[in-house]
Amino acid sequence: MNTLVICEKNMAASRIAYILSDGSSKRSRVNGVPCYRFNDDTWTVIGLRGHIVALDYPKQYNRWTQVDPLELVDVEPVRKTSNRRIASALKKLAGEAERVIVATDYDREGELIGVEGVDLLNGSHTVQRAKFSSLMPYEIREAFDNTGNVDRNLSASAEARRIIDLAWGATLTRFISLASNQLGKDFLSVGRVQSPTLALIVNREKERDAFEPTPYWRLTATCTDQTDFEAEHRQGKFWDQDQASEIYKKVEQADTGTVTRYEREEKDEYPPSPFNTTMFLRQASRLGFSAGAAMKIAESLYMRGIISYPRTDNTVYPSGLPITGILDKLTEVFPDLVSLTREKRRGKPTRGKKYSKDHPPIHPVGAASRDKLNKQEWRIYELIVRRFLASLTMDARAAISSAELDIAGEAFTAEGYELLEANWRTIYPHYNKKEHPLHLTEGEAIVVDDIAKSRHETKPPRRYGQGSLLAMMEKNNLGTKSTRHDIIGKLYARNYISGKWLLP
Repeated sequence: MNTLVICEKNMAASRIAYILSDGSSKRSRVNGVPCYRFNDDTWTVIGLRGHIVALDYPKQYNRWTQVDPLELVDVEPVRKTSNRRIASALKKLAGEAERVIVATDYDREGELIGVEGVDLLNGSHTVQRAKFSSLMPYEIREAFDNTGNVDRNLSASAEARRIIDLAWGATLTRFISLASNQLGKDFLSVGRVQSPTLALIVNREKERDAFEPTPYWRLTATCTDQTDFEAEHRQGKFWDQDQASEIYKKVEQADTGTVTRYEREEKDEYPPSPFNTTMFLRQASRLGFSAGAAMKIAESLYMRGIISYPRTDNTVYPSGLPITGILDKLTEVFPDLVSLTREKRRGKPTRGKKYSKDHPPIHPVGAASRDKLNKQEWRIYELIVRRFLASLTMDARAAISSAELDIAGEAFTAEGYELLEANWRTIYPHYNKKEHPLHLTEGEAIVVDDIAKSRHETKPPRRYGQGSLLAMMEKNNLGTKSTRHDIIGKLYARNYISGKWLLP
């Protein structure tokens, strides 16, 4: 049976054809569009460029100044082929095929892209759906051996969202632009998700502008026992300067103190849960990546069969995930880290609160050669590998200490932290804490080297970074795992925000 496989992008088409043909596929072009043939040309794989159908309003609604924006709410959008060259190639190849297999990304948007391609053919083909979460050979072969049906309900939900976005954005963009007399290239863009996201940033800036700092004082003691440590007056912040000064005068000449209470407790520290998209982008942001740049790199690694699909809400590995096989591959690149994970392997991987069946959490699926990735790609790949290994490794163990000291009749407190068994923290250092052991005994005398009184001021709420903004978008149900980074990118591109710390 002659088969046409529709992929979302050319890179995916190339890899899928290579896998299904055991490396024998041959590249050709139809109307200038690359495609890949094998099995005596009975199989053809073509990659689209995302959506090949765009939504717009009929031409008579194009003149902004002559159409009431409110009219657009009730206008039925028209569908236009956005890439005629690919559409033409698709139709030509479909004429040779009896079966069409949709192999676009397995999510809401991918389903719609595949359905758009199928509906463009207007044929009587048998239509099947291949579902996969990585471009690894074993998963692609299994997906094509067990094809299902296209989910038109899923694609319809994506279509509905596009229609709502168009109506919402077009109506309010025109209304705001006309009201402010900013037309042409200076029009003011409004969006269903874009505008509430911008409002978060603007409201935070208003909070900062309205903030009035309040002074407070702290009293700290530098002490010595086995090691130097710092203690702070039990009250913490003094809002009354006179009170702080009075106590300071009482203790400033003290050169000794007494330990009145000392407690030490050992605690297990749980490794981080597997990456979903938002968690991954937030962590990448801490490494200096913009959300858009991090997602672009992750998509490239996915297309090359190095990591799993990077758009997922899931934080729970499926029971069938071939963890041992993945560790075998990673041994080629991170032998020491994999060895530690195997030595300290936990009974079950960590799991987060979000579970879905569409895609597993983001994880490595193949070994990447460092000399074949650029510096930024390697940093993202290493981040994903380390997170994966950490989620398989035993809890860390730490000693948490607290003490109360009597210095000239005033109570001071001190805290200590000591890592006893690093385990996963050796692999994933991004959450590591600074160690400051505190070993004291109740009743013992300690040396007070210095007492200091310092003035501080309360701080305004911090501006959002891209990572914290992503978290707020998720908390407020703004956008999806697949669109949030694009929304932030649009705000930058339209000069609505600027800077690493987002300024409207």
